[in-house]
Amino acid sequence: MLTPQSGEPPASAEPDPGDGPAGGGPGGGGDPTPSDAPDSDAPVVPAGDGAGCTDAEISVTPVVAPSSVRSGGSVDLQLRIKNISDRTCRRDVGADLQELFVKSGAEKVWSSDTCGTAKGSDVQSFTPNFERSYQVTWNGQDVSQCANGVANGKPAPAGTYQVFGRLDTKLSSPVKLTITN
Repeated sequence: MLTPQSGEPPASAEPDPGDGPAGGGPGGGGDPTPSDAPDSDAPVVPAGDGAGCTDAEISVTPVVAPSSVRSGGSVDLQLRIKNISDRTCRRDVGADLQELFVKSGAEKVWSSDTCGTAKGSDVQSFTPNFERSYQVTWNGQDVSQCANGVANGKPAPAGTYQVFGRLDTKLSSPVKLTITN
């Protein structure tokens, strides 16, 4: 499951298989959702946390580790969401609005939204320069098939790929991922 983080990524991002498809597990095809999302569909917004963050006030950045992997290998993907404005604001960073995806040219090879079943809203407050980070593991398989909420297609072939992050209408710049034989 994509888990919320602030600061540096954890030394070990072992997903809890009971948390659902976003865990990455062997299929790595879940939605980018925090593990502490509210159970209710209604967002919980603390009073006095400022107005909503606009797309211009946040940055969305994907992080790939490692940046080169053998075909069929796993890759840890992070979605970093940062307030780049000078005011405190709030933004829904729940599973319904998050996506990490991998493209080869115009073809979408993998998406955290395709096989995943995680849903929800999670409105959070962002002080200036505060960053939240969410992580999932992609197993290197394409999303032509899904099994148990994760990608179960063929391993992505060797080549150069682009990884994107998205939060609602805010799309990141691409980050390079190389898959080797």
